[in-house]
Amino acid sequence: MKHEVTLGNGVKVPEILLSWNIRNGHTIAIPRSSKPDHTLTNVHADGIELTEEELQLIDKAYPAPTSKEYLDVQ
Repeated sequence: MKHEVTLGNGVKVPEILLSWNIRNGHTIAIPRSSKPDHTLTNVHADGIELTEEELQLIDKAYPAPTSKEYLDVQ
């Protein structure tokens, strides 16, 4: 599934998933990055426009939790 969406947009999987996370404008994502080039890649996620079909594919693969879940903070 991830590759279907990625190939259609010509971008990397992390960019797609970050774009999916922030798509509604009400969610803040703070991606972790240890390399400058990864930081630049994360910035580009804001400009990715996912189609309704792509959003549905990702929503199906990563459904919203049905109960409260704690963040995996390291």
